Amino acid sequence: MGNFIDLTIYPAGAYTLEIYYQLNGGDKDGTCIQQRYDNAGGLNYSADFIITTPLAIIFSSINGIVSDKGATIKWIVQNDIKIGKYEIEKSKTGLQFVSLGSLAANRSIATNSYLFTDVNPAIGTNFYRIKAYYDNGTVGLSRVFTIYFGEVGNALFIYANPSAENRTIRLAAVTKGNYQMSIVNNNGRVISSTFLNHDGNDKTVHMALPVTLSHGMYRLFLIDKYRFYKQSFLIR
Repeated sequence: MGNFIDLTIYPAGAYTLEIYYQLNGGDKDGTCIQQRYDNAGGLNYSADFIITTPLAIIFSSINGIVSDKGATIKWIVQNDIKIGKYEIEKSKTGLQFVSLGSLAANRSIATNSYLFTDVNPAIGTNFYRIKAYYDNGTVGLSRVFTIYFGEVGNALFIYANPSAENRTIRLAAVTKGNYQMSIVNNNGRVISSTFLNHDGNDKTVHMALPVTLSHGMYRLFLIDKYRFYKQSFLIR
């Protein structure tokens, strides 16, 4: 495998790549000390190329919508007549992205609206960006934006609040599944954790709290592979 040159480190501009190569040759006594060069008759092999600055896509809007089907990305572009397709990319960290799929551009000077659904978003924050492939071979990038996927609201109710050492938790609208049930303090430290196999019915469960737990706000999390529920409670 040969050596590679990363051209992305160079600023935009016109460049020329020149190449020659050298080989060790064998003379009659077998010492292989002779060197042979090939440089196109002294001119070197060359190729001209241009490094361009990536084009920024001008969005009228870009946002995300969360539903039971996943995380839907919506963007609006003014005049994409010179764009062939859009590619949607995703990252768990905002640093390394992988492709989720692509959509053909409308190729219209009018206002163009697009939707793409990530059917398997990660619980928590998901990072997305959109690439636009232009007819001239250049690629434009959108800004990186986030969609938070989870279910928060009136799915969990916590009783015996705010002073008891035990908590009664009502699972009012929690989907059937195998959950990790955890209590986390305001600093993000897990205080206690257990597993819960929930049948999907409206029911109550109990969770004992450490007697040494200090006063303050805490959060209860229910997490499985696809869903995320949380509710806050106070200990006085």
